[in-house]
Amino acid sequence: MKPFLIAVLIVAAVAEDAFADTLYPAAIVLEPGYASGPPEGFPFFLPPDEGDPLVIYARVASCNAPFTDLLPAPPYEITCVFTGSTCTGWGMWDDLPCAGGIFGWFEGGTLAFYLDTTPDADFTSPQTFLDGELVLLATTALISVLDAEPQQACPPRENDPDMVTYLSFLGGTWFPRVSDHGTGLAGNGAGELDDVVPAVLTALGYIFRVDGTFDVYGPVATKQTTWGAVKAMYR
Repeated sequence: MKPFLIAVLIVAAVAEDAFADTLYPAAIVLEPGYASGPPEGFPFFLPPDEGDPLVIYARVASCNAPFTDLLPAPPYEITCVFTGSTCTGWGMWDDLPCAGGIFGWFEGGTLAFYLDTTPDADFTSPQTFLDGELVLLATTALISVLDAEPQQACPPRENDPDMVTYLSFLGGTWFPRVSDHGTGLAGNGAGELDDVVPAVLTALGYIFRVDGTFDVYGPVATKQTTWGAVKAMYR
């Protein structure tokens, strides 16, 4: 398990360092939505199996810059659908004297946002989140899922979200607002989760409730280099 964790931490660090400055903080803010996934429950009472899916449905609470002027007159709704991601590993965490738990890593998947002028999203009917105009589409990578709430004598963990993902925009009618000369900008999503799920949704396979905020990052500055220059960095 240790090599896997080390690799994940390196990839996460590289991905975060690759982002330029935040162009649009809290560009999209979600209402609490619901996730279906590994049957072990919130978030994982037993280790998830590799290949277990993770699907999330949510409504958007607010769209901020750079999308504000693209919003129509009410009534309308914007929905968020996360699909196609699967578990690729898991591990244990602790933060003594806190009690720890199991976390899961999920890779791949897409994040889609739909604008619907006839609001009808219903968690018991997932297809109602998929109608309307596809305004944004993004690929995601490296989603971590855990319950990091403070326990026992733990200090608050406001800076440690339960879910973190990195994303890259690639389409939708709003894509020009999140692209640079046709290349999609990067983003970061972070959210908190809990086990407050209505019984009717639990029966349908939803395992936790989650909120979330998405930031949009600027284009990454690059410069030409040589293999010799790269090797010199490690001498």
